[in-house]
Amino acid sequence: MSTRRVAITGVAVISAAGGDKEEFWNAINTANSHVKKLSRFSPHRNGTTPCEVAAEISRFAINQFTQSKIKKFMDRAGAYAVAAAIDCLKDAHFGPDNSSYESLEIYLGSCCGAQEWVEKEFSRVGDVKIESLHPHTSVLAHPGNVIGLVTIILGIRGRGILLSNLDLAGMDALDCAVRRIQSNLSQRILVGAADAPITPLLFGVFEEAGLLSHCNDDPARASRPFDRNRDGLVLGEGAVMLMVEDYEEALRRKARIYAEVLSCASTFEYRMNGDMPFASQVAQGRQSISLALKKAGIQPEMIDYIHADGSSLPELDKVEAGILQEAFGSAISSIPVSSTKAVTGHALSVSGLFQSAACALLYERNTYPPLGNFEHPDPDCALNFVLGSSQACSPNLVLQHTHSVLQHHNTAVVFKKPSEAIQ
Repeated sequence: MSTRRVAITGVAVISAAGGDKEEFWNAINTANSHVKKLSRFSPHRNGTTPCEVAAEISRFAINQFTQSKIKKFMDRAGAYAVAAAIDCLKDAHFGPDNSSYESLEIYLGSCCGAQEWVEKEFSRVGDVKIESLHPHTSVLAHPGNVIGLVTIILGIRGRGILLSNLDLAGMDALDCAVRRIQSNLSQRILVGAADAPITPLLFGVFEEAGLLSHCNDDPARASRPFDRNRDGLVLGEGAVMLMVEDYEEALRRKARIYAEVLSCASTFEYRMNGDMPFASQVAQGRQSISLALKKAGIQPEMIDYIHADGSSLPELDKVEAGILQEAFGSAISSIPVSSTKAVTGHALSVSGLFQSAACALLYERNTYPPLGNFEHPDPDCALNFVLGSSQACSPNLVLQHTHSVLQHHNTAVVFKKPSEAIQ
């Protein structure tokens, strides 16, 4: 059986940079950081000085997207998912009047689901008593509620699958969708991720784990991927939705094709980060890239640009640089590399799809986004970074590499410039 080609025909992004893909692109294309002082709650406890910055979404109103009464049961993650889904369907010119609308499949990733709702409801237990919990808490707190809100409000009745493999759940959703379409098991899948981890409990967990930046005096410069002075990640939030469909079907309905997805590949090992030697981490990440290139039928030197993860964690950025150097060999010195987390922060399951959205958008915009907040080269991260301003380009093949900050999990995706006809 021949492998079907896969197209991305719709892109929707909600991030700290703005409420749509254009604001997102403009921010990453100028490396305009949207990290600011944390405003929703005070992270201070026991007299300590913790991280005080985050990439919060400040301009968002779910009423712009739906008047459904169900919106009263949404926390931020659910609202972001619904808004992004509506925007993506519109961008893909795929509306309720389409005969395939109700049977549309949705694959959604979420690391923490309705965490905001959970924390608000359970705070009442401490303040009052257990009977004060909302009677629907057990349902609304389940991560699957995020995808439930999308399908109910949009009236979609196709297969709905939620993946919740921590911070690479969004990439798992994309990987599953690409495989199903390539295998001719599905024709069209709405793929996305939504997370809103900027809550008192999760913020405290990441702080206690020593993962957050303490660049409190200069929030816009707190997330510094690959910079020698990086000191931790910055939490972000948001949602991404991508319409992923059979390439021939996209051509048949005269859809705009942002990019072709040639392959996805993941590697995973059940160990906590830090419990695995540096060389083993590099080897595992290299394998994900090698598998993706092999599936796509291309050689490393054929890649025109790499969108790296760039978490801003000191050790993980060093590991990622080692992965790219090992996977591409001498070719890595001439391949432009950048990361956009200086702008958006790390939005857990959404972060990988922020990268995917950037890769899909760059083909029609013909620029590589620069690496933000990079001032001090690190000899352990010697890569050909896009620095200063965006770089004009006309790429054919682009590779995305994403790795987890919570586990040993790597995903690589190969994108191709869309062609006008099936070859």
